[in-house]
Amino acid sequence: MYPTIVAILPRVAKKDTIVAGLHIPKGTVVGTQNYTIHRSERAFHDPDNFLPERWLDDKNVDARKEAFVPFSVGPRRCIGMNLAQMELSKLIAAFFLRFNATIDPSMRPEEMRIFDSFNAGPAGRRLLIRLKEKHSEGEAPGTITIQH
Repeated sequence: MYPTIVAILPRVAKKDTIVAGLHIPKGTVVGTQNYTIHRSERAFHDPDNFLPERWLDDKNVDARKEAFVPFSVGPRRCIGMNLAQMELSKLIAAFFLRFNATIDPSMRPEEMRIFDSFNAGPAGRRLLIRLKEKHSEGEAPGTITIQH
């Protein structure tokens, strides 16, 4: 729920309209951020905390689907969305089949706040994770640390 694109992508209202009960006159520049949408408490309980089990809950499925828009929506959404989703699902599956990953204890919460530019990243400009390679019984595990 930390999108890489946090900048507002502005659009101009082509006609007078009403959005969520608010009148938007023709010509008004409007926009929203995925970061803000992904923090909707209507869709995501406790949105600022890492709760992967939220995706297993059968409640609010429609609200979560509507509020989770990492590739944008509509005719201008990311053209590479399907390829990216396929690649990410394969990569994540292969990664977690091989490793157990935890955030390195040296990481501080303020380093993980979002750094706001067009492309986002952690404010601390780093994310340290500790990887323990999964192993068969009897094998010694190796530990790998990655720093960007």
